[in-house]
Amino acid sequence: LPVWIWKMGDAFLVATMCEPYSWIQQRLREKFAGSAVMYVNLANGSIGYLPRADLYGEDVYQVWQTPFAAGSPEKLESEIEHTIRDATFSGTNE
Repeated sequence: LPVWIWKMGDAFLVATMCEPYSWIQQRLREKFAGSAVMYVNLANGSIGYLPRADLYGEDVYQVWQTPFAAGSPEKLESEIEHTIRDATFSGTNE
């Protein structure tokens, strides 16, 4: 899954080709409260929805049409978090 992350001063712009709903934006903003985090869904095309793992037992459109396995958005969030943390602390003594 392509992911683009730009660091602009203390802010981060994250873009993906899928639609993980606003929960991923909210969680990233909580984790990086000292930085502005902007999130772009459906950047450079669309691959499909990324429903949270807890929705996979539900009969909802986003689950039955997604090409992604349960847990994919949580993994995406984790990878984005690690990338932002690396960018935040790069060039420091930490």
